[in-house]
Amino acid sequence: MTMTTPPLRWLRDAVARKALADHMSHYHLSSRMAAATDGTITAAHPLPMDVPTCLVKGEHIEAASRALDGAPQFFIENNQLLIRGGRSRVRVPVVEQDLWTPTPLEGEWRPVPRDLTAVLRDLLPFVADGTDNTSWLGCVAIAEDGLWATNKKMMARSRVPIDAAGTNILLARNTVEWIVDREDGLTEWCLTEHSVGFRWENGAWMRSSLVTGQWPL
Repeated sequence: MTMTTPPLRWLRDAVARKALADHMSHYHLSSRMAAATDGTITAAHPLPMDVPTCLVKGEHIEAASRALDGAPQFFIENNQLLIRGGRSRVRVPVVEQDLWTPTPLEGEWRPVPRDLTAVLRDLLPFVADGTDNTSWLGCVAIAEDGLWATNKKMMARSRVPIDAAGTNILLARNTVEWIVDREDGLTEWCLTEHSVGFRWENGAWMRSSLVTGQWPL
């Protein structure tokens, strides 16, 4: 039995492998929730057990989760997270607990529009890959007349009824990929001036910064 493997797998894409700040390469563990951020996407997923509040490096806790052979128990000892599971015992260094605290997006939450994830999946081949996420080329645009994407050579539009009159927002490719890869159980979304958020029926959530700019076409 591995500790928290499904939640960590769900969160792994939000852990920065080359981080600009310490907390961006770490998981935040607290009570029954694990969270991670890469500076653009912040996400959290429920845990099946209580865990002391701490920040642990991504690669360390991922390795520890594979080493256990029983139901885990968690303790903080000498600035380390001690994990006991079956016959296994793993110690993981922790960093300052107040470096970062994950917070979900605040705003008006609404049901996810029908077919939104299916349309986003269909548009991904038309989103330019390998571009700077601050560029509208690497985005899906949500406008009043539909969802748009282009890779310079081709342009695609799909109509999805979205109750966001006057909205013209840009979702970065990594945000679109996150949602498409985790569509099971997706229930609600929230739009603010600078961010978009999504929630799942199991209590998981993510928030992502919107790309600055306007769809030019």
